[in-house]
Amino acid sequence: MYKAIKKLKGECPICEDITNLSYGTKSETLTINNQKINVTSKVYRCEDGKHFFYDPVDEENKFQDAYRKYRQINGLLQPEEIKEIRKKYGLSQRALARFLGWGEITIQRYESGAIQDNAHNIPLLLIKETSNFEKFYEKRKEQLDAKDIRKINKHLDEIKQLTLFSAFREGRKYEVNRSNLKLIRHLQSVGDYKYSIPIRTSEGELALAS
Repeated sequence: MYKAIKKLKGECPICEDITNLSYGTKSETLTINNQKINVTSKVYRCEDGKHFFYDPVDEENKFQDAYRKYRQINGLLQPEEIKEIRKKYGLSQRALARFLGWGEITIQRYESGAIQDNAHNIPLLLIKETSNFEKFYEKRKEQLDAKDIRKINKHLDEIKQLTLFSAFREGRKYEVNRSNLKLIRHLQSVGDYKYSIPIRTSEGELALAS
């Protein structure tokens, strides 16, 4: 179904002449990976020739809208979500691709709108959780150079600090260990966090005793 938004005079690329045009929205069904996706696209209609044509930007937007709906239906991460995961750990597109054992431009393609398959979506979903990323990091850090390792370590420290601060502020459980003991003591000294509950692991007991 087509719904006109405005009428105008302009060149029809099919008629190759100045004609009466309208610009509006049109319901369409696109097939993405053998799956039918309904979209509403913006399109020109030649009122003289009774046919439709697209502005290149509108046509690209139509497909990107269909890709977004396809990802949503199939539980795939959107491009901005992949970018958010990458930036969470301070990695470049190439570094994250190497870290995951993929081709160097793979992440660039996904962040630019290409649809990832489920085999690539699963590890991205997993490393969205910091604990999963850390486990994978221990196994894959040799794939990264020293600069990327420093960036990851810095971002992981910041994530842990924010997590600990949130636990203190909200009165949730937190783990005591050597790496966070200094921050814990600082938080205890500057605020009323008496309802926070420390989880004293064996490492934490050693840290508290030092």
